[in-house]
Amino acid sequence: MSNQTFHKVFFNLNEAWSSPFVRWQGALQNIPSLELATRVTRRVVKDRGIDLSEVKQVVVGQTVPQYQGFYGGPSFAAEIGLPGVTGPIISQACATSVAGLALSSATLETSDESAILIAMTDRTSNSPTLLYPDSTLSGGRAIVENWVANNFDQDPWGGTSMAVTADNLAHLSNISRSQADEMTILRHSQYQGALVNDREFHKRFMVPVQIQSKNEGYEIVADAGIYKLNPEESRALVASSENGVVTRDTQTHPSDGTAGLVLRNGHHLGGMRVKVRSVGFARVEKALMPKAVVPAAREALKAAQLRIKDIHLVNTHNPFVVSDIYFAKEMNFAPEKMNTFGCSLVYGHPQGPTGMRGVIELAHALALRGGGLGLFTGCAAGDSAGAVVIEVMI
Repeated sequence: MSNQTFHKVFFNLNEAWSSPFVRWQGALQNIPSLELATRVTRRVVKDRGIDLSEVKQVVVGQTVPQYQGFYGGPSFAAEIGLPGVTGPIISQACATSVAGLALSSATLETSDESAILIAMTDRTSNSPTLLYPDSTLSGGRAIVENWVANNFDQDPWGGTSMAVTADNLAHLSNISRSQADEMTILRHSQYQGALVNDREFHKRFMVPVQIQSKNEGYEIVADAGIYKLNPEESRALVASSENGVVTRDTQTHPSDGTAGLVLRNGHHLGGMRVKVRSVGFARVEKALMPKAVVPAAREALKAAQLRIKDIHLVNTHNPFVVSDIYFAKEMNFAPEKMNTFGCSLVYGHPQGPTGMRGVIELAHALALRGGGLGLFTGCAAGDSAGAVVIEVMI
């Protein structure tokens, strides 16, 4: 376990954004993830008049390899108009956004840097199939791996699929199928709140993606591939394992998207500010991935010198709804104060940018209540998790 505390790291709500998230093999399937990040970042900088003159570093988060992704941060920086800027490309599975915030915040905290642009982007669609030559095999045959599917299905250390880790935690913590169904229904109803008044909440931060199709273009303005949950049908679904709780509805779906923000030294930022107070990381026992959201949250709270009762709202990355049930129970936190405008369980999981969107939505939800303290936490591959404490200051 590990944590970090920060004192002078902020972002402005106007300088934080997300594309719509689109279910895999949908309208974003043919746009490489770095190109998607470039398109969306260019547009948000232009439309919102964001000044990038103080940006001296970029941090790009990406977990699924893409064609020519080798050039990573420098290529992305040049394409958005910062040809003299460079930076790393990082990957920590579903905790990539928290890792990007941690790295960038630590840099600002301990240096004279004034601003870092963080871009998280992934495309689970059309995942690369990789060939690894192995001279020890007969005739030098290659080992074949589909980057997304094979890694979803098998943790080489834990020995299970991610879905099995959710059922394992459900059995260990006495989480019932009915509890999973009811929490899923709640999460879908909360997402509907983000759509009222012609998607008023989403329009606070979401940036459309321009698509060119043959001789005509169109825009993706909203999340795509989300089905309307029917509670009775959801309760009737057959679980993926006997006596398990994982169904089509109680888990998320892979998707494509990007999200980002400009993180600044507080001395260089005016107006309404969102302070990054702390981050925390944790790893739990083998094959219990969703359990890690709790110790990661405790690490972040410890670093910020806060208790859970000090927190006004919580957002989670919940690839399986059991993580929310476990968090609410272990932390004694009301489920209704978690994911108040939706979560990845509903709108999908493009991996790298999922956590960033969760943090941005949390900041906007806090702003709507007049400010306050928020906690984001989300589990990740390898039975791990990352968490962030933020404070919206109005």
